[in-house]
Parts: sequence; C-alpha cells; structure tokens
Amino acid sequence: MSAELTIEKDLVQAASKLGSIINQNINEEEANGRLSPTVVNALKETGFYKLFLPKSLGGLEADPLTVAKVVEEVASHNTAAAWSQ
Repeated sequence: MSAELTIEKDLVQAASKLGSIINQNINEEEANGRLSPTVVNALKETGFYKLFLPKSLGGLEADPLTVAKVVEEVASHNTAAAWSQ
C-alpha cells in the first residue's frame, strides 16, 4: 500500500470518527444559522481546514480525490460542516 493510500485512509477514518461530534448539534446549528463552536473546533483540531495547504506551511497537502472523500464522509454526518471545509 502506497503512502498516499494510507494518508487517504487515515483522513477518511478521522472524518468518520468525528461523525458523532459533528452531527449532535445539527438542530441548534440550523436554528442559529451557523456551525457550533464544538463542530468548528473538531474540524480544526483534526486539521480539516488545512487539507489543501502545503505541508511546508503546516497543512496536510492532501490530493483532490482524498479531499473529496473526506468532505463526502463529513457530509454524511453534517452537510453544513462539509461545506465549511
């Protein structure tokens, strides 16, 4: 298995593990018109706001297909959280 496939698998698994956190406040988020701080912090701590950022700048430097798979996994739990990435 290549390093790229391992990184892709790890990122998608991380997105899956966030599912319970990012879907617990959906009703509150809809009422407020924004993501909850809990969801924003979870995405930030996982590094999902740095998916395309180069590694030299502290990002994950993920390829477009991996980013799409991560966003798809996040969207399966909370579509607004996926759009925020």
